[in-house]
Amino acid sequence: MKILLACDLDNTLIHSFRHVQPGEPCIEWLNGNEQSYVTRKTFEILSDGLPEDILVVPITSRSIAQYQRIIWPQDQAPRYALTSGGGILLEQGEENNAWKEQSRAINESFGAAECFAKAAELLSLMPGLKSCRMIDSIYLFAHFYSEESASKALSLLKQAESDAWKDRISALLVRRKLYLFSPAADKGAALERLKAKFDADLVLAAGDCSPDLSMLKQADLALIPDSQMADSLIPASTKICPESIPFSDFILQTALSCLDDLRK
Repeated sequence: MKILLACDLDNTLIHSFRHVQPGEPCIEWLNGNEQSYVTRKTFEILSDGLPEDILVVPITSRSIAQYQRIIWPQDQAPRYALTSGGGILLEQGEENNAWKEQSRAINESFGAAECFAKAAELLSLMPGLKSCRMIDSIYLFAHFYSEESASKALSLLKQAESDAWKDRISALLVRRKLYLFSPAADKGAALERLKAKFDADLVLAAGDCSPDLSMLKQADLALIPDSQMADSLIPASTKICPESIPFSDFILQTALSCLDDLRK
């Protein structure tokens, strides 16, 4: 029996200093400063190592470089990880060239490069923009100084949609950040490709925000931190984390419980 657990990272399996609790281990540093943490229970589970029948694959919008800053407990780094919104597959820390070339081919089939260039040009004129850049040549990322500026930018992008780019890229808003993907190169498409690569008896997916939604819809069971995205998912195939337990602990304990059920 094999379980595939596709898991977002930030605010899902790990969390920032804004949410850290006393005694929680730090697993990411940037320029000598602590950045990300895990709960003590999650650290314990990861340190002990999950059963071989649970394959954890992080699927993150982080770039390759941002992902590689994470120091996993007891060197228990996942064998596979999907970075850059799912467009890059790392296998034991090395890029899978075939996966990357397929991701680029998918983007090219949608004419995404031209669309990203036009969107970047529009975004560069918008007030409150902090940065705008391509992530590993896979998707366009824009960061704003305020949520209000990011929301206005999304509205202006939608107003500016034309036949030249409509249905060829989609924009997702997460607080002060905008993510622009081609429809066939988002986290959901990545999980679909991952399912074809690994023959799993059960596919779980865990995520906390809109870029994760397409991935959650691809899973047999979607794990979410609260009810905010529940209306977009099938109730019978969705589990909501209880308020009494940290989301990351809930994810790993659910995976272990599902494996026990499969073995019965």
